[in-house]
Amino acid sequence: MASYKCRIAGSDGQIKNRIMQAGSIPELKQKVESDGLMLISYRKKIEFRRSSKNKSLYIFTNQLQILVKSGAIMDDALEVIQQSTDFDPNFSSVLNDIRKQIVSGVSLSDALAVHGDYFDPIYCNLIKVGEKSGNLSEVLDGLLEFQKKKVMLFNKATAVAAYPTIVIFMVIVMMTFISMYIIPRFRLVFTELNADVPPLTKFIFSLSSFISANGIIIFPAIIIIILFFITFARKNKSSFINICLYIPFISNFVRNYYLLVFSLAVKILLKGGVQLVDAIDHIASGFPEMLKKKLITIHRGITAGNSFTALLAAESIFPDIFVGLLRVGEKTGRLTEIFENAYEYYYDEFENNIALLTGLIEPVIIIFLGVTIGTIVVSLFLPLVSFMSQMKYPAS
Repeated sequence: MASYKCRIAGSDGQIKNRIMQAGSIPELKQKVESDGLMLISYRKKIEFRRSSKNKSLYIFTNQLQILVKSGAIMDDALEVIQQSTDFDPNFSSVLNDIRKQIVSGVSLSDALAVHGDYFDPIYCNLIKVGEKSGNLSEVLDGLLEFQKKKVMLFNKATAVAAYPTIVIFMVIVMMTFISMYIIPRFRLVFTELNADVPPLTKFIFSLSSFISANGIIIFPAIIIIILFFITFARKNKSSFINICLYIPFISNFVRNYYLLVFSLAVKILLKGGVQLVDAIDHIASGFPEMLKKKLITIHRGITAGNSFTALLAAESIFPDIFVGLLRVGEKTGRLTEIFENAYEYYYDEFENNIALLTGLIEPVIIIFLGVTIGTIVVSLFLPLVSFMSQMKYPAS
């Protein structure tokens, strides 16, 4: 679906610029006419780069917060935001649909909830609380802060993942080339010389023969497995995250991320005048199934009159130090400040984990490359050295 920069005339005669998406020119004209507008001119928008979902959501939250603070009504605010060229094309279509729903009388939170790919339950529920309490501007302040940091974390995580991915891809290409073209030539030379080869060289020859004979099956199979894994992770996000919670080291990333999300969401709601029991009820649906069930149990316990921190400790959902901090805040009546500090702490902790992972990946990859290439070189040159020694010092 392509993006088009359009000049459109409304029923009041005003001409406006708008970015629209359509699969073809006839479809574009049909979209404009279905809105009761007239297409004056259009130009296909050349896109060199698409924004990520996180960045689009950050830009949307930022612009909405500015417009809401300035007193703009929601319909006008969304119309202004639609003019932005920084969104990915899919998000621009989402904005168009949200605005249509707002005009038809649907609340912003309900309109956002329809598009779960961009707006998760926590985001929508926080917006709903802001709408009901009249503190939408403050809620957007908190969401903007989180979205900004989320984009930064996403960029860092992407950079961490990109480096080993590129290196592993290059290693696979290099190993395939060596296995299919270089090693067979060495094997031919050793066969012609009738040279004895050590077990390591025999293993490398066997591996090369296997790759040469089955490469047409192996590599498509690897690609299919990777695509299946990515598809499963996207379609079963909650199940995938639950699995990650049991994997050493990775579980620290997941837990710290949801700790900072939990802390920020509760802080925003408490600042907006929402009671703790209601705050937990609002955010529980935005967590993976395992954490969601525990939060629902905690919500029921608080409703029954039990201590919030005692329930947290019983469910073993968060670290003891986190529960201890909240226990102090619960006693002193300063839970909002504790959640704010906890959010900052776990954000820094998440950043430190990414930095640690970055520092570990580079030496591991260097060692892996050294061992792999070294093994191949040694396996190929050992028989040559042995053969040359026999030629120089033949057995008597």
